Amino acid sequence: MSGKQGQSAIEGSLAIQAGGNVNIGLQLSEVKELVQIFLDRQLPALRAEAAAVAKSNAESFITEFVARLGKPNSATPEAFAKPDAQACFNTALNGSAEKGEQIDLGILADAVLRRLESDNDPLMKLVYEESVRALTKMNRQQIAFLAYVQYTKNVRHTAFTELNQLEQTVSLILNVVEPGLDLSEPSQEYLASIGALTINRVASANQLPGSLQQNYPFLPENLTDLSSSAPSLHRLVTAFEKVGAPMVFLTSVGKLIGMIALERALGKVNMSVWIH
Repeated sequence: MSGKQGQSAIEGSLAIQAGGNVNIGLQLSEVKELVQIFLDRQLPALRAEAAAVAKSNAESFITEFVARLGKPNSATPEAFAKPDAQACFNTALNGSAEKGEQIDLGILADAVLRRLESDNDPLMKLVYEESVRALTKMNRQQIAFLAYVQYTKNVRHTAFTELNQLEQTVSLILNVVEPGLDLSEPSQEYLASIGALTINRVASANQLPGSLQQNYPFLPENLTDLSSSAPSLHRLVTAFEKVGAPMVFLTSVGKLIGMIALERALGKVNMSVWIH
């Protein structure tokens, strides 16, 4: 955060908490103006009913965004004032107005805020901006699939020494990724078309059991034995090959979106670990 802690938020503005209120520099009147400009200029052919829905959708995104600004974070007014940050925000606003509940407005708001928090990291800024664009083009099931591939291929809990520790965490992960465990091949190809992943059809070997046992030596040699002792982990393992995960490789955008989704189970993490 900037050093100007303890400021009072201007009336009608958005504020964040960091040992006191810090004005983020975006006033609610400006947000309403952005929404109206979008409706008036970018979608002039909308009928009144559609315009009302688009405005309601945009306001739903603003509600999600404001809720996140009210929690501890490291976004600064200086970051939001920059043209690229404003453009990223507008991309999210426009996408939410068009799609509404068809997309995950909460994860979209998370991505915009994390973009502001990464203002001093040139690479992370770019990846977040592309992630925001991609999020306006994908549904919740597709996001869940990205989270599943990210978790099974790239996340390791180094402190776990017992099966019950892993199972407890995986049970939380399963709540996030379950919708993506039967994502169709055409949907996966669509995710490839928007830059979230690549697909290698010859990479068909099931690498998950070996990598799991290497990461967690306490697992049994035969992972099918987990069906009763660790049902959540067993569900993740058995879905891996069925959904074609061995052939899927996430791009930086896919990894970032997957991790943002996984934060719902893991809490806030350092995203640059998976990008740099």
